[in-house]
Amino acid sequence: MNRIQSKTNDSATRVFLQSIAQAIDGSNADATYEQLLENVFNHLSDNAEAELTSDDGTQLKKFHLEQNYPNPFNPTTTIRFSLAERTFVSLAIYNTVGQRVATLVNQDLPAGETSVTWDASGFASGIYFMKMQAGNSVQIRKMILMQ
Repeated sequence: MNRIQSKTNDSATRVFLQSIAQAIDGSNADATYEQLLENVFNHLSDNAEAELTSDDGTQLKKFHLEQNYPNPFNPTTTIRFSLAERTFVSLAIYNTVGQRVATLVNQDLPAGETSVTWDASGFASGIYFMKMQAGNSVQIRKMILMQ
């Protein structure tokens, strides 16, 4: 991480900052902000496998965030995810400049599958990112709103 130094004990934040640094350091100097941002989020979505180690050392998948459906969408979309165990979950929507525009889930949830609908009425067409955090694990997916 040449350009960005992380001084945090939060592993999700470290993964996020390291991905940003890798995307910036590995990018063309003439790349636009949108290209850099897309590179960062694509990198996170592909590599941020949320895993948990059980007491006996077995690797368990802590959660899985599915791609929203439909995508592109207008104006509502469904987001599904599954949890391996009861945990605190945060599911938020961000615009392309990194501003949180909606919080869909921010609570302790039981193990199993969950489905949430986002009604994006009143939002501008464009690319949005859903970010789900369960414990120290994070997954991010890109969505397209077409009004």
